[in-house]
Amino acid sequence: MKIVVAKAALLEGLQTVQNVVGIRTTLPILLNVLITAEKNKVSLTTTDLDLTIRCGFEAQVSKSGATTLPVRRLFAIVRELSEATLRSMWTRRTSPQ
Repeated sequence: MKIVVAKAALLEGLQTVQNVVGIRTTLPILLNVLITAEKNKVSLTTTDLDLTIRCGFEAQVSKSGATTLPVRRLFAIVRELSEATLRSMWTRRTSPQ
């Protein structure tokens, strides 16, 4: 997945979806945000299994894909960045053989 996105749009989206995520959970994946990029749109999705929030915004998507990241940590990192435009690339993680 390879995207270029405005910092303000990403921050607004993360702030919206992180409200569903609890502080503690028995399923660690519920602390993450699902980031999906396709056709010049990025979608952010979180859930607590009772409630799901999804929001989307426009971005330059060079390579579509999806990944999950800890939403609160990602929000804190993005908030501290000084750039107005963020370029991100995530590649498939492979295990050593």
